[in-house]
Amino acid sequence: MTIGSWITLGTFVIAQISALVITYINVRVKIRELEIKIENMKETINDNRKSIDSHKQENERTFDKFEKKMDEGFKEVFKVVSEVKNILIEKNFN
Repeated sequence: MTIGSWITLGTFVIAQISALVITYINVRVKIRELEIKIENMKETINDNRKSIDSHKQENERTFDKFEKKMDEGFKEVFKVVSEVKNILIEKNFN
């Protein structure tokens, strides 16, 4: 082999190694970008869970208030029905 062939072969090897290094760096950068995206998604999921839990608690409080109002309403209806019943009983006995 001549000197020119060695130089050409050396240049080719250096170019291939450089291409491998650049490819490796690009892959590492892409992997890091994906890791960052995954972390952001995890944070978003956690925020959404907290928001959902907050909404669940608010819904439970609202439902408890609604049940309380319904119970009070039923008590009022029962009271009125009892009064009407008592009035009818009194009228029937008189």
